[in-house]
Amino acid sequence: MKPCNKVSEDARLECKEALANFKDQKTKRTELLQEIGMGPTSKHESALSKTIGTLGSGSGSGSGEPIPRGPMDKFTTSQPRQSTLNSKWKQEERKEVCRKIGRFMYSKGLPFNIVNDPYWFPMIDVVANFEPGFKPPSMHELRT
Repeated sequence: MKPCNKVSEDARLECKEALANFKDQKTKRTELLQEIGMGPTSKHESALSKTIGTLGSGSGSGSGEPIPRGPMDKFTTSQPRQSTLNSKWKQEERKEVCRKIGRFMYSKGLPFNIVNDPYWFPMIDVVANFEPGFKPPSMHELRT
């Protein structure tokens, strides 16, 4: 593949600058993640990756280990698992929590990409691990 000869020099420079800015932003983000303890050298990385892996699996109960697949598996069907009432209740409960978080963000005009912030997941994780009677901080506590 060769570069297009019809592109103006301004457009070419703009593309080069955009690529350079992207690389700079990526390095700054990884430095920030390492600084707050969420980078690749973090001790929390293994726990975080396990948590993220279990959140996305959706396979219900089980060991969490991936089932090895072979060439014959595409010709066979696995037995469907019966869903429990508790799992359905948890799904509904999670939907309600997500709705309330979304409603809060919408009412305050917060962008939804705020969940990509490196501080978002640790905050949600700590709140979720706290006991059910968690009293949220006041405005004055957050300001100091």
